Amino acid sequence: MSKVISIAIPKGGVGKTTTAVNLASCLAAAEKRTLLIDMDPSGSCSVSLGIENENINGDIFDVLNFHKSIPQVIQKTELENLDFVPSKIINYQDEERLARISNNINLLNNIFSSS
Repeated sequence: MSKVISIAIPKGGVGKTTTAVNLASCLAAAEKRTLLIDMDPSGSCSVSLGIENENINGDIFDVLNFHKSIPQVIQKTELENLDFVPSKIINYQDEERLARISNNINLLNNIFSSS
């Protein structure tokens, strides 16, 4: 059985990325298979995990645009039980589109449950 933990606060600078990365790392260290999905258009989790844009073959934006599936964009991390779906740093137009898409709860549920 899987559980979904979402860290979402509209205000910036409150520690969402730090909380998400630390929580995911702790769960992985406790031998819980963990998938961290970065929905931040600035790619903050990617930066925190030391993953550079040049090493990203696909990201959450590719999934939301139906160009790739979740399994195609999952990246391994240094922690055995922590996998990661990155977000590349995108332009303003893509950021607006990502905001509209991610507001569609049914779409997100379908994408994540079909993977």
